[in-house]
Order: sequence, then structure tokens, then C-alpha cells
Amino acid sequence: MDPLVQIHKPSNLALNKAKADGIDLLSLKQTNPNEYKMRVAQDILLSSRELADFASQVFFAAFPHHELFKLDYKEHLSLLSFPELSPKDLKRWDDALSRLVLQTKFAKDYAYYRVVQDKQGEMRQLALPLSPQAYQGQLNVLVGPFVNELEAHTWGEQQFMFDTVAYLGVWFCDLFSVEM
Repeated sequence: MDPLVQIHKPSNLALNKAKADGIDLLSLKQTNPNEYKMRVAQDILLSSRELADFASQVFFAAFPHHELFKLDYKEHLSLLSFPELSPKDLKRWDDALSRLVLQTKFAKDYAYYRVVQDKQGEMRQLALPLSPQAYQGQLNVLVGPFVNELEAHTWGEQQFMFDTVAYLGVWFCDLFSVEM
């Protein structure tokens, strides 16, 4: 058995999720270590498809001894780390992804990285903004760019909850849920 799996202690969140699914994580550790790692892996990023491979490269450069799992959803990929990142590691991850989006090839498309707090807790996002025409009711996304704040505000008024955000010299609508 992988020594890291053997000594790993699952978080309370992972234990509760597994229990809700009728799974005994401690038994799973012995019988299927790979599934165990996926079930206890820490969700570290929601990424647009276009940027997920770049995020993976940054991850392995910063954390070469970790494993990265990808969950494929309709609108994005979720990246999970095993073992979990410490608060210090999360700060390194945040700094690395913040530098990534400032690179010219990403900044020209207004790629953004941010940490969002919502009712599910803290979520990290690496994404490209949606154009107003492509917006279909998603939350926790930036829509734009707009030429000025008035244009962004006027578009945002047609939505439920929004803030206008200046980013790289243009304006965006940040759409979110009020449930905290």
C-alpha cells in the first residue's frame, strides 16, 4: 500500500460525505486505495476547460509529490488534490494562479482567478469571462467585457444579483447568489 495513503487521516468533511454515501473510508483505504484518494481529495479549483491544463501544470510545478484528480462537469472541471493542501500551500496555489492570469496570453482574454465565498464555503475559480450573449443563468461568473461601468451596470440590472467589477481596464458583471 502507498505509505501516504496508509498514514493519511481523512477530514471530517470527507468522512461525513462517505458516510452519507454508505462508504466506510477506513475499509476503502485497505481495499481500494485509488478510490480512497479520490474520495478524500480536496477540491482546490473550478476551472474553465480552456485553462484546466495550464492550472494542472502550475499545480505539479508547485506540488510535485501530490496527485491531481479532475472531475468533469458540463460547464467546468473541478481539480482535487491528494493529499490536501495546507493553508500555507493554498496561499502558494493562490499566488501561482494569480501570476498565471497576468501572463499576456491569458490577460488578453481576461482570464481571472479568484477565491469566492458562498453558502458551500470557499471556492477557487480560474476561468474566462462569459460574453453577455453566452450567459445562460450561471452564478459565480464574470460576464463581459463591457466598455464602461454604466454599460456593465445596465446589463447587470437584467439579472438577479450582481456587482460591477473593473478588471484589466474594462468592466464586468459578477453574478452571484444572495444565499450565504
